[in-house]
Amino acid sequence: MPGFYSLTAPKLYAVIMAILDDSDHCNHVMTTLYTSLFEKSRDRQFCLTWPDLIKLARREALIYKISEGETLADDKPGVEGLTDVSRGLLQAILGSVSDRGGAS
Repeated sequence: MPGFYSLTAPKLYAVIMAILDDSDHCNHVMTTLYTSLFEKSRDRQFCLTWPDLIKLARREALIYKISEGETLADDKPGVEGLTDVSRGLLQAILGSVSDRGGAS
């Protein structure tokens, strides 16, 4: 999968960086994202499109941002289309992750 990483990482890094605006946090989310993708690829055959990958990267970045105590202000890059329903879903996801013992 090294080819997969080299082809997708620059674009997904940009998506995550637009939300987090911090390279250390972005690197952490990239590690989490690709670890998850690589684990799933071992379990079964799966196919992800660019929109799927971008959604996953955005989701991981928003989960990380909320878990760090940051708010999802509408004036921040990357969250301009986030609705109240999406915020509620993210809060529910974080709640279920923290109930299992961690957000990473």
